[in-house]
Amino acid sequence: MASKTSEIVAEKIIALPVDTKNNKPKNPQDPVITYYEFPFRYEYEENLRGDFKVQLPRILCRGGIKKDENNGRTSFSMKLTFPMNRTDIRNEELRQDVNAKTRAFVKNWDEVLYPTLGAKIVENRKSLGTRPLQVTLETFQMIFKNPIYHAEDKDGNRIPGRDPTMYIKLNPFGQKKTRFYRPGKDEPELLSWTSLMKEEIDPNANNDQELIIDFAPVVWLKKMYCNGRSLSLQMEMEQALIYEPPRWESIKSSQFDENKKVISNDPDLLNRWEDAFKFLTTPNEPAKVKEVVTPKPESGSSSYMDFLSRNQETTVPSSVNDIPEKEQTEPEDKPEPKEPKKTKKVIKKVVKKKPEPPSEDEASGNDDGSDAE
Repeated sequence: MASKTSEIVAEKIIALPVDTKNNKPKNPQDPVITYYEFPFRYEYEENLRGDFKVQLPRILCRGGIKKDENNGRTSFSMKLTFPMNRTDIRNEELRQDVNAKTRAFVKNWDEVLYPTLGAKIVENRKSLGTRPLQVTLETFQMIFKNPIYHAEDKDGNRIPGRDPTMYIKLNPFGQKKTRFYRPGKDEPELLSWTSLMKEEIDPNANNDQELIIDFAPVVWLKKMYCNGRSLSLQMEMEQALIYEPPRWESIKSSQFDENKKVISNDPDLLNRWEDAFKFLTTPNEPAKVKEVVTPKPESGSSSYMDFLSRNQETTVPSSVNDIPEKEQTEPEDKPEPKEPKKTKKVIKKVVKKKPEPPSEDEASGNDDGSDAE
């Protein structure tokens, strides 16, 4: 069964019946909030439906994985950018292909997916709360914003030269944890999240530089959520294939560092990417791949590629059973031994006291004994 689609067809998007749920408050004095949701399915083949998963084109992430703390809850997200005219890919044929696919995808999303989701809202408006939402196909944009954001001026016209963006959440839990791969020699390698977080790569990174990730994510459109007043599309990134090692870009100049090594000129790279996608499976059937553990780089390191190349051979066993008993417990981080402090030798000079001059009695040779006689 196909697990994702790159071209969205409106007739194949299925909205399941609306489900009503009550949110029990922690404080009994707080009111009970009733919310509504209807999941999505997609008909990949005739009479064959599955989770609605969309394969995004090769795009960019600016800033890497971001960790947010809100009301005691930790969440992770990424900012996706859909470049309409990329210039950082050196291979001209590949660059034109990537730009064409990105433009086609954004157009398909804006003209097919977004209006179709709006139509699903209108169809289910009578079931969305005790006060039905008075929405139509012409007005649903007021309560449901397009997940892909287009910068507009005061008159509502899109600003030319500004690439569309979208924020997407990551799943940090268990088998459904968002997975990041990179092409390997025989099979794709699973990257750790820390290798895609700016703070972990270089804690001393300048604020004028942002981390750029070149990848192709798979997004899972799960359900539409409504609390009776507004609606939002619940979606998350399921997995992604990293095309090139993340690199730094200056926020001020927005120019890529040409000194960084890029691998876009490799003619066999596209074939390796296509082969790598064959190993990507659904969360219920996780792929058997090696996880690359990327330790923290040296403080002050600014070259991610050097940092990644030094640690690319580091792997971990696929299960706990493969680890010897002595190694199953995580070793405590022992502080590095400190060098002994160099102490200066203090040489005390011994100053001999000069003998005192003899008294008058001692000079004359008289003492107490002679006086007694």
